Amino acid sequence: MNLKLNAFFGLMGFLLPSVAMFSCYPVIISKLGSDAFGVFILVLSIPGFVRIVDLGFFAATIRFTALDLSNGNFKGVGHVCITSLFFYLLIGIVGSLVTWIISPWLITILNISNELADNALVAFYLAAIQIPAVMLVACITSIFKGLERFHLSTWVLSFQSFLSYGSVAVGGYFFDFSLREMIETTVVVNYIVLFFSCLVGFFLARKLGIVWSLSFSIKEVFKRMFGFGYIMAINSIVTVLVTQLPKFIISWSLGPPAVGIYTIVFSVSSKVQAAVNSAVEVLFPYTSRTTDLIRLKHVLKRIFIASLLVAFLSSLILWTYSYEILNLWVGKEMAENGALLLKLFSVSIFFLAVSAAPYHLINGLGIPWKNTQLILFHFACLISSLTLFSFFDVSLLTAFGYAFIFANFLLLTAYLVISNRLLKANSTLGII
Repeated sequence: MNLKLNAFFGLMGFLLPSVAMFSCYPVIISKLGSDAFGVFILVLSIPGFVRIVDLGFFAATIRFTALDLSNGNFKGVGHVCITSLFFYLLIGIVGSLVTWIISPWLITILNISNELADNALVAFYLAAIQIPAVMLVACITSIFKGLERFHLSTWVLSFQSFLSYGSVAVGGYFFDFSLREMIETTVVVNYIVLFFSCLVGFFLARKLGIVWSLSFSIKEVFKRMFGFGYIMAINSIVTVLVTQLPKFIISWSLGPPAVGIYTIVFSVSSKVQAAVNSAVEVLFPYTSRTTDLIRLKHVLKRIFIASLLVAFLSSLILWTYSYEILNLWVGKEMAENGALLLKLFSVSIFFLAVSAAPYHLINGLGIPWKNTQLILFHFACLISSLTLFSFFDVSLLTAFGYAFIFANFLLLTAYLVISNRLLKANSTLGII
């Protein structure tokens, strides 16, 4: 499949799930109310925290699947896939057990009201049950991307989102689903998606001639993947902390209703970055297998300029119509409380979105420790700036907005400098 088509399906892998989320959130909010909706968001964020311990295997699976396939090593592809599936099943089970055990403690520290405590506890238990399914689906999508079948990863993600959000919204609108019933629905949906994803993966492997065999050393393949992935593990940890931890800090400080506001605003703004990232992710497997540096530079230049234009126009729209967008989508109350935060996030997300192309280039070149250094730098900037802005007379939500602007600007600057140096080290032609 060619690069343009992969980029198109990568973008669709963002757009279609986003349509599902945006169309269903208003119904879910109206049926649950701000308190229960905040708990709903916290519960669905639990699997994201488990990704902290994935040791970078998502990225390693993409890289080595693409690399072995390009070399015609179909046994190697099979070994990578089996090892990755086994590993994600293991961390899914461990994550499920840990979540189950700490759920009563989460109810206490997240400032959840007594009226919601019992239902919230059951919801967290249900979240624990669905973690293995979520982990395995993520693994399968990484395999599809490594095989450069982005259309399959798109269908899996879209099926997962439409079925999850759609079922919850329909249940809430027509049958007055409670918080518990909504989470139960997402559990069933994730296991259905896992079943069909496995079927698609099995038939694709047969079509490509990938050899499935257990007569190999999982330990050796694990070491190979870990050698690349352990660097990416730090990236995963920091990424999860940046995207998920604020929700829990806000809940602890301000309560679940504030989590709802933050999540709604972050969901809108982050879609700009997600759209760009989904489209340019094709650089990762492409860079992993290509040996034509001149062609790589040409592709990167076009992708970078396109991502810059898309990010700028999207952020400009969010800044200009922040109140109108929120008011139309989730109502006047959310718009009044979240319009300023959306303006701030629209600026910060622009910088982050433009960083996507250099990020995937560096991973594809096989030097993920550069990304690790940059992400740690970004996290340090975010924490220090959040600490600084907390001393000003602004709310915690606004402080997060300013902190993200500062940290994301510095991250983009660093990416531009380092990616340009890396390419000039291989050629006299610059690219960015």
